[in-house]
Amino acid sequence: MFWPLGGQARRPKATSTSVLWPLFGYARDERTGFWAWDGPWPLVVFQGGDPERATRKRVWPFYSSYEGDGMTSKWVAWPLVNWRHEAYEDGTKETFKTFPFWRSYTRERTYVTPESTGPLGTERYRKAWPFGRVRSAPELSDLHVIDLNPFPDYEFVDEHYAWLWELYTRRRNRDEVRSRSWLGLWRREKDADEDRRSLSFLWSARDYTRAGVEAHERSFLFGLIRYRTSEAGGFELLPSSFPGPGWPMRRTPSSTPPPLGPERPAPSAGPAPLVGADRLARPLAMASDSPPSR
Repeated sequence: MFWPLGGQARRPKATSTSVLWPLFGYARDERTGFWAWDGPWPLVVFQGGDPERATRKRVWPFYSSYEGDGMTSKWVAWPLVNWRHEAYEDGTKETFKTFPFWRSYTRERTYVTPESTGPLGTERYRKAWPFGRVRSAPELSDLHVIDLNPFPDYEFVDEHYAWLWELYTRRRNRDEVRSRSWLGLWRREKDADEDRRSLSFLWSARDYTRAGVEAHERSFLFGLIRYRTSEAGGFELLPSSFPGPGWPMRRTPSSTPPPLGPERPAPSAGPAPLVGADRLARPLAMASDSPPSR
């Protein structure tokens, strides 16, 4: 070996040769059929032959492919065009993107495993930059109109910064619905308990139920004018709460029973219980309700 000009390593039925390390190299293992060529590394890499190891083809940045570890990925003109197929224990995922204009994936979950990150079903994601993106999955959906961020989505970016460039956003997760306009001028937060909306500092609304009665509260001009209306109490002025709107942090639990459905069937109608039937079901020591005799 004359490092770094060149060198060769030999083992039984396996050889490895390098020239101008690490730019050029070739390796072969006759026992498994594995072979690999680097030249010049890392721009050009070819590897294959062994079914137990990954297969690589790379002429960077023009073309590259990878197959192994449950994933098949191909790039053309990196980082512009990419196809990817991923196999998981609970399903598969198909991804296609042309940076920065299009990105999509379809995630199928057909089995439940300890590593599952979502419910059974199909999750679909489509993003057309800069017009927006949509995502749909069992029990949830996202809609973003005019999304100027060309990079992959991150939760902390959407939560803290996306309001600067997104025109409108709507998210639904089961009974929860959240929507927001550009700069947060319009907001809505709705769940099974309350429905809250606001238009900047000009107007805010809060609808809820208490003791089975619907109540509606409104706030205007930073909370300077506030009132409540309900079927039971009629109209009621509320104290001012600058800078408003003055809603409590904790939501009022809904007192309206949920609609009937498969998860809440209607109670079965049966014959009226006999008078005193509860006494018959008591233990003998508790059967008598008469006062003790003197």
